[in-house]
Amino acid sequence: MPDSTRDEIMILVVDDDQSIRELFAELLKSQGYRIVAAESAAQALDILAALPICLIISDHSMPDKTGGRLIQEVRTLYNGTRTILASANPHLPHLAQLAGADRYFLKGEPLTNLLTIIDELIGDGRRMAS
Repeated sequence: MPDSTRDEIMILVVDDDQSIRELFAELLKSQGYRIVAAESAAQALDILAALPICLIISDHSMPDKTGGRLIQEVRTLYNGTRTILASANPHLPHLAQLAGADRYFLKGEPLTNLLTIIDELIGDGRRMAS
């Protein structure tokens, strides 16, 4: 059931695969979150510059730059924004750690696991001042 404060929480979903962007967006909207989607790291950075994003869920493998590299940039520019690196490759959790991601989500795991990670990360949903 959606929480009444979740409609104030903006989550950015970054994935070059439209079906994954839509799947994550619909799941999170059903939980009451506000969702913005980007198909590339460059588009994600433009969105971050314009909107108060609380959490980013980024695919690792994208054509313009990896999700790990995007997360490194986010750590520099928007340090209070929480981050999840997502991949279908089960051998990449170490890359999430190296990039400074808060958590790693293995695509193909139950989506309830993603919701649990999000609940653990965002707390009250406010982006901390950089």
